[in-house]
Amino acid sequence: MQPKLLKRINLLETKEELLNFVASYLNLLDPINLVTCIYRLAKIYCALRSPSSKHQWKSELFNSSNFRHLLLTIQSSVLKVVLSPPVTQPPSVRGLDSRCLSNLVWAVVKLELALDRGTLGERIIHGVSPLVLRMLNTSSPQSLANLLWAYAKLPIPPEKVMISILSHMTHLLNSILDSSSDGTNSKTDLATRDDWDHHPRRQVSRRNPIERGNANGTVNKTLHNANFNGNANNTETVLKSSQNNSASNNNNNNNKKKK
Repeated sequence: MQPKLLKRINLLETKEELLNFVASYLNLLDPINLVTCIYRLAKIYCALRSPSSKHQWKSELFNSSNFRHLLLTIQSSVLKVVLSPPVTQPPSVRGLDSRCLSNLVWAVVKLELALDRGTLGERIIHGVSPLVLRMLNTSSPQSLANLLWAYAKLPIPPEKVMISILSHMTHLLNSILDSSSDGTNSKTDLATRDDWDHHPRRQVSRRNPIERGNANGTVNKTLHNANFNGNANNTETVLKSSQNNSASNNNNNNNKKKK
């Protein structure tokens, strides 16, 4: 039943279709379906280009009782999960995995539901913070980037969560660099330390207060320099393979030798 509902949600293309669907099936939707509904709404909103169209669209959405019921149900579902015992296997709790949490936080911020203190959107985002920390080790770099971008938009960001994410990402990067220097790098590691020195993301890190083994500095300053894209959809990660960069560097070196 739930997979069929999820498939239907992903086929809905307008705000009206989604809100009508919520009105008809709200009591049947599991956490993944609930998050997918608000995520789809955020994607539709982002696709609008005219400022006047976006303003009207958002005004209609905020005035919808079905949309408020959706938000309240999401908040209730999150609270139930937070109060449940921590689960280690599998790395998800009643359907809420790390990707789902990232999509939820991103969607709430994109719909501008959490720009003011005390709003329902802000309460939802802060409500999922314990789950974000609980599932940090299972989160992809893309999900972590989405979360950091969204948190930076909040009037009062969850600093403990942000620092934990930054520390986790720094630890992952250090592990890759250490394995590379030991000659044990895998296909998904950076090929050599020299490649990393010339990697475009290395140039970004040199301008950031987050250097290898150092996650100090204020959270807001860190995020200001982190250069995350607004949509967080095109964010690359230094944790992915850089074999293409390595091959390019080798070709350049060979050409220089020939000259």
